[in-house]
Amino acid sequence: MGGKSNPAEIIVRIISAYSQSSEDDESEGEKKNLCSYHAIVYAPSELLSADPTIEIPEDQPGELRGLTPALKEEVVVDWDYYRSYLRSFILGEKHAVEDLDHDKIFCKVSPRLSLLLSGQLIAARPLRMWWNLVNPKLVELPWELLAYTAEGYAAGELFFARGLPPKNPVPKIPIGEKLRMAFIHEPNTTPTPLSKALKELPQMIVDDITDPPLEALQRALQDGYEVIHLVAEGSTSLAYEGYLYLRRPSRLDISSGFDNQRARRAIRIVLSVYKLFEERLPASLKDWLSTMFFKSLDLDKLTPGELSAMQRGRPLAILCLSPPKSTDTDPHRIDGLLLPGVFRAFSYLGNSALPMPNIVAQIGPTDEKQMGRFWRNFYLSLSETLEIESAMNAGLKASAPQPFALFMRQRQRNTFERNKPTENVTQLNAELIQSRETVEQFRALSQQSDAIADLVAKYEQHETARQQQLEEKLLPYLQEDAE
Repeated sequence: MGGKSNPAEIIVRIISAYSQSSEDDESEGEKKNLCSYHAIVYAPSELLSADPTIEIPEDQPGELRGLTPALKEEVVVDWDYYRSYLRSFILGEKHAVEDLDHDKIFCKVSPRLSLLLSGQLIAARPLRMWWNLVNPKLVELPWELLAYTAEGYAAGELFFARGLPPKNPVPKIPIGEKLRMAFIHEPNTTPTPLSKALKELPQMIVDDITDPPLEALQRALQDGYEVIHLVAEGSTSLAYEGYLYLRRPSRLDISSGFDNQRARRAIRIVLSVYKLFEERLPASLKDWLSTMFFKSLDLDKLTPGELSAMQRGRPLAILCLSPPKSTDTDPHRIDGLLLPGVFRAFSYLGNSALPMPNIVAQIGPTDEKQMGRFWRNFYLSLSETLEIESAMNAGLKASAPQPFALFMRQRQRNTFERNKPTENVTQLNAELIQSRETVEQFRALSQQSDAIADLVAKYEQHETARQQQLEEKLLPYLQEDAE
């Protein structure tokens, strides 16, 4: 896909402003609790001239991935409104969709930050904004709704990605004529618009996999699928670690005698009640109860560490996450208690600092028809352009702004390259990263003990030569696109 340049890059780092205020809401007759956050914009000087009056907090870096601070802006979050939005899930997911109002959640955005998000402050195209959230509590907020608006993204190529530019370059994945995707789900709990959206994608091979999800995920990784779409539930630990619940449906249905719908309802009831009091339990009791809980419900729990280890060296480049559909009966109360936790889990899993593929996840409620349009347009664009950011823009432009997030791990514009692979690119890259990490660890040890300094020096010399060989093999997949 030559002929397209890689985007210019800026980083928007959101940090606490250490201030909280209350404002009178005349329409409601009560006060609102508002929290203010700084948005420090790191940018190259040729893109954005630094504000001469800028003052950066002492605990913030003066340089971030080679970029320097240019602006310090402000965004104010109304946490009371956000909590009321979460409570609206109890009334049903449709109520939550109606209450997902970014102007009320982000009740104040400073003028220059608004211009930046709308594409009017920096003229460079294409332009990538890395959205870096320092406070983990902010990860679950739907920041994308600030950026993906018709006004801001209709004029040119602006890309919004969560995370930071990776320290080590990530190679493009060579593919054959078509991308291969594993769609791992339980049919009777999968949203119908999602199933329809993933059918008849002409430039993709989509394999519908309904086996127990953990086993299916492991097999899909071994079989070399470049894209996996997983329908799953999840939760979040006290350490802000998002993990997935992967239920083994056939085993539960046989052991309980329930049909799938009743089994799913039973699981949702227990999950909902459990999550209400889990965090209040002593650690020892919580660990024991969690073990019994997963054993009784026949659930597999997939942590970020396990996912990172499973996918290392595999060609998986994109993992897409969707929640199961809500219950078919009104008033959706069981799902209402659980769904916010699922979206929160997807957000924290995507935000993990561990080696991961790119993750595209639904992080809030959405109209099912619009959700189907998002995924269809996302995959149609991805299969044509092989660019994950262009695919996100195509999906989000298909309808009103939707709560979908891209947690990106690559710096190149192209995620894939149409080329019959002559090398196992992901395995070579994993070996290169492992070699670099091992050398760094040995260097640290040699500084503590002179006795092993010579041994470490010889090992480093050997590994340096090996790293050069690996880099030569990877070079065609690490080169940036030409203008």
